Amino acid sequence: MPRRPNTKNIPSRLFEESATPIFIINEKLVISYANAAFAALVGYDRDVIVDRQLIYRTEFEIEVDQALAAFCPSPTFVASAESSSTSGCDFKGEKYSIFLSRLVLPNQEVFVVGKVSAATPDLTCSSATISEQLHSAIQSFRAKQTKRFRRIPFLGQSAVAQKCFDQARAYAISNSNVSLVGHPRSQIVEVAKAIHYSGFSSAEDSDVLLPIDCECVESSRIQTIIVDHLQVMAAGDSGVNAFVLLINAECLSEMAQRDLLSLQQLPDVEIRWMSTSGIPLMDVDGFDSNLAAILSTLEMKLPRLCERKEDVHALAQQILESSNEANRQIAAFHRDAIEALELYSWPGDYQEVVEVCEAGKTNCTSDELRLEDFPLNFRMAVKAIANPRKEFDAIKMDEVLSEFESEMIARAIAVCNGNKTNAARLLGITRARLHRKLDENGEPND
Repeated sequence: MPRRPNTKNIPSRLFEESATPIFIINEKLVISYANAAFAALVGYDRDVIVDRQLIYRTEFEIEVDQALAAFCPSPTFVASAESSSTSGCDFKGEKYSIFLSRLVLPNQEVFVVGKVSAATPDLTCSSATISEQLHSAIQSFRAKQTKRFRRIPFLGQSAVAQKCFDQARAYAISNSNVSLVGHPRSQIVEVAKAIHYSGFSSAEDSDVLLPIDCECVESSRIQTIIVDHLQVMAAGDSGVNAFVLLINAECLSEMAQRDLLSLQQLPDVEIRWMSTSGIPLMDVDGFDSNLAAILSTLEMKLPRLCERKEDVHALAQQILESSNEANRQIAAFHRDAIEALELYSWPGDYQEVVEVCEAGKTNCTSDELRLEDFPLNFRMAVKAIANPRKEFDAIKMDEVLSEFESEMIARAIAVCNGNKTNAARLLGITRARLHRKLDENGEPND
């Protein structure tokens, strides 16, 4: 346990009697003090709050850490020499302004004192960086979701992403089969699992979803796997409900499709199907239309990132914060990194964003991730996009020479006042050749 700083020298009586929520953290971002007003605001006892370590993240498994994260100072402020900072946050649907100031005691112990007050328009995020605003927006998004739908991943801030989230939430409370269409390296599998668990399961050990990757599993094994799962789920002579996720369903062979249709005929067995595919199953050549209709009762399309580039920065920010740790936190992307993220076409969709950001975090040595931290292949690709190779028009030599020849003949005839014999002599050719050239170029030859 980290050593708790000596707070006897802090005028705690003034803090305790203040109606303004006040908290104090040390250089390791551990809360050493919280007044009654702050405890009331957060909604947890001070015994639970004190000694908690604040981490600059937007998602936590423990609810108290999720609540306290709203008041965590950004690593940018922690790493800087600034004595004070003002930022805004969204907590329980209300906006607040957070005033942070460093307090250095005579014994050289350093504290950061935070005061929380109702937000005012001219203070809330007025001087916050783009990344801090995104951090607040992602936190606000998570705070507004009920516990039931917290599993649905953050898809971005665009209207398209919000529509997908609302659609996933609606499908979660339905009892229908759902087919998700999108890039295989997008968040499509995570969304499919979230739809199931948000709608059917209040605990992770009930209504288990059986995932089967149709691209990797042998076709002859798919029916056997599902039957074995049904036997495990069976309880006595009562009916059996099973939940199956077919990943890359478009890869199902004809034999596997027939096997799945036969499972639909089993008595006292009800299977709810979730499936993912690159294109709608109805459009897959050779796919059984009856099975496609069963699997695609409801269909949801997850657009590719290249079609909604405005979501890339927000998703990258969420990925950047997701693995922040107490001893190493990265707050933001430098401007050159943001420009690269927005410029790149992301052929590998969301998973490629994860890979690029994780590699960048490994190379990053400050509280801000820069373009130079990204992998070399990514930087080279961005450079190629920013500086495309110039395409030159082909030189049609015959046409150029013909134009040049016509111009020389016209000049020679003009110099010789129309005398073609003298013009031919000037050009160093015979009169007969001069007449042929004039005929070839379609010029008067009289």
